[in-house]
Parts: sequence; structure tokens; C-alpha cells
Amino acid sequence: MEKLSKVIVLILFLIGGTLFLFNNFVSNYNHLIEKTEHKIEGV
Repeated sequence: MEKLSKVIVLILFLIGGTLFLFNNFVSNYNHLIEKTEHKIEGV
């Protein structure tokens, strides 16, 4: 039973880490799009 709980905690950490990295990637991508839109508007 204790081994199962360790596996569940590990899986939750992996899912959390993946979601954190994905959110970070999306945030950076949106920031680049916003910066590019400002450059295009300034032309």
C-alpha cells in the first residue's frame, strides 16, 4: 500500500511539472506574439 502511494505521488509530481513547463511555454509564446504585434503596429 505504501508503495502505491509513492507511485501516485510521483505521478502527480510529473503531471504538475509537465503542466508547469507547458504553462511557461505558452506564456513565453504569447509574450512573443504580443511583442511582434507591437512592432507591426509601430511600422
